[in-house]
Amino acid sequence: MMKRNVGFMLALLFCTAQFAPGMGVKDKAPASTKVIRDLAGNDVELPERIERVLITSIWPLPAVYCYFMGSTEKLIGIPGVARSVAEGSIFSKIYPDILKLETGFINGTTINVEEVLKLKPDVVFYTGEGQAEYELLKNAGISAVGFTTAMKGGGDVAVNIEDWLRQLEAIFGKNARVEKLINYNRQVYAELQDKLRGTPENEKPKALIVFTHTASALQVAGNGHYSAYWLASTGARNAADVTGIQNIDIERVFSWSPDIIYLTNFSPIVPADLLENRIDGFDWSQVPAVRNDKVYKFPLGTYRSYAPSIEFSVVLKWMAVKNNPGLFADVDINHEVAAFYREFYGYTMTQSDLDAMLRPGAMVTQTH
Repeated sequence: MMKRNVGFMLALLFCTAQFAPGMGVKDKAPASTKVIRDLAGNDVELPERIERVLITSIWPLPAVYCYFMGSTEKLIGIPGVARSVAEGSIFSKIYPDILKLETGFINGTTINVEEVLKLKPDVVFYTGEGQAEYELLKNAGISAVGFTTAMKGGGDVAVNIEDWLRQLEAIFGKNARVEKLINYNRQVYAELQDKLRGTPENEKPKALIVFTHTASALQVAGNGHYSAYWLASTGARNAADVTGIQNIDIERVFSWSPDIIYLTNFSPIVPADLLENRIDGFDWSQVPAVRNDKVYKFPLGTYRSYAPSIEFSVVLKWMAVKNNPGLFADVDINHEVAAFYREFYGYTMTQSDLDAMLRPGAMVTQTH
C-alpha cells in the first residue's frame, strides 16, 4: 500500500527542484489526482492528466502500450531490451518512433533513479514482482505502477495480456482497442479448443521448449511457466518434467524423447544449430524431434512471443498447426498473420515481413 507520506515527499522534491533544475519534478503540481490499485497490490496515486510515461523493467510492455495507444504517444523511455527487439522486428516498422525513445536510465532490470528523475515522468511502469524497484521509485517521489506476470496463475498468457490492457484502461480510460483484442483472443482460443477436444492425451505430441541454449548451458521451460500454457492450449504435452526455467544436461533430453522442439527468442540458437548438430558438447542427433526435422523457433512479432505479446492469438494458431498438422490442415498461417496485422494495426505485411516473423534468425538475443 502506498503510504500517506508520498504526498509530502512529492512536495519536498518540488521545493528542492526550484533550486536544482533538471531533477525531474514538474514545475507545477498536478491539478488533481486519482488512486488505482495496481496488479502488484499497491494503491498508487496518479496525476489525473498523464503526459509523460516511462517503462523500466517490464520488457514486453512497450509493445502492449503502443497497441493500446495506437502510437508511441506520451511514451518517453523504454528498456534497452525492448528497443533491441524492436530494431530487428516488425515493431519498429509499425511504430518507427519507438527507436527514438530514451533507454539510458536502465541496464537490464537495474534502474538509475537519478536518470529517471531527469526525464520527469508523470508515471513509471515496472515489473510488479520487483518490489525493491517500487520502493526505490516511491522513495524518490515517483508514481510507479506494477505490471505483474502471470506465473502465480500457472503462466496463463491470455490472462497476462488482459490484465495489462485492463490496467492501462484504469490509468488512461476506456479504449475500444482493448475489447476488440480480448474478444478476438478468446474467440481464437475457443475455436482451437473445439478442434482439439477429444484428442486422447497419449496421442498428443511431446514438445520441449528450449528457453536458452549456449555451448555452456541448456535451459528448458517446464511446468508453472508460460510453456505450460502454450503447449496445453495447442494440443501438446510438455516433455520437460521440471518446474519453471531449469538448467539441464542433454541426457535429460534423451530421457524425455521430445517429438517437437521449440526455441524461444531469448536464445541465440536457430533450428539449424540443432538439426546440424553445431553446438559443442551437446549431441542432439538422436533426439526424435531432430531426427524428424521438427525444430522450430518462436515467431518474432512486436516482442519475443514466448512472453505475452499482442500477437498471442496468431502464435497460438502457429503452434497448433505445428503440434497437430492434420487437425489444422485448413489453416494458412501466412494468411492468418497478415490478416491479424491488417485488422489490428492497419499494417500490410510483405512476404519479407512474414518470413522475418515466422522464421526469425538469431539477431534478437539481447537480454540486458
